[in-house]
Amino acid sequence: FWYLDRCIQVEGLLEKASDGIEYSDFIWVSAYVLAEYVCENFNEFDGSVVLELGCGMGLPGIIAAGCGSKVYLSDFNSVKNSTRVHSIMESITIRIYDRIAEQYSTIDPDLHYFGYTWGQWNDDILNLEPNIIIAADCFYDNGDDYENILSTVVYLLEKSEGMFITTYQNRGYNNKLLYLIDKWGLCTKIASISSNYYEKYETNAVIDIMILTLPLKVTL
Repeated sequence: FWYLDRCIQVEGLLEKASDGIEYSDFIWVSAYVLAEYVCENFNEFDGSVVLELGCGMGLPGIIAAGCGSKVYLSDFNSVKNSTRVHSIMESITIRIYDRIAEQYSTIDPDLHYFGYTWGQWNDDILNLEPNIIIAADCFYDNGDDYENILSTVVYLLEKSEGMFITTYQNRGYNNKLLYLIDKWGLCTKIASISSNYYEKYETNAVIDIMILTLPLKVTL
């Protein structure tokens, strides 16, 4: 992932994805787009505490770790998901390339994982205070899980006054999502990336990037 004078290189992840047969074993275009966004906003992620919801292969969270974030990957609580993500964390190598210095350096990413089912509460989620929450293509079906995701997001944002950055493939479910965003009182900003992901990832999919925050508190 290149942006300006910096490159974040991840080795060992695509090999894991190529062995997959389920949805969570693939790296979807939304995940690539979110990873691109993270890389392009390197300074915003440097030093942040980041939670990735529904991480799957964890690419956006791994790139965030490459930017200097302390990252908590999370996915539906199952042995399979835990095994997959821990295997990824143990096998990947992250290198940062500085074009000015013209050299790579290998980093030791601050990556963690816990199983989490959206809308439920456990010690991991109750004790966490991320200032950035990310999710790629978690709004992917007819909306059964939308409110569970947003309830989790609002709970965490109320503690940290941070932001929720999500990418999703526009499949025609926008009305329900926008209704629930309004219901939960979230402010919406549409974001973009500089690279042409249609060409880069050979796709016709329309990927939206949204940044959700709570309204600013006014003290009189």
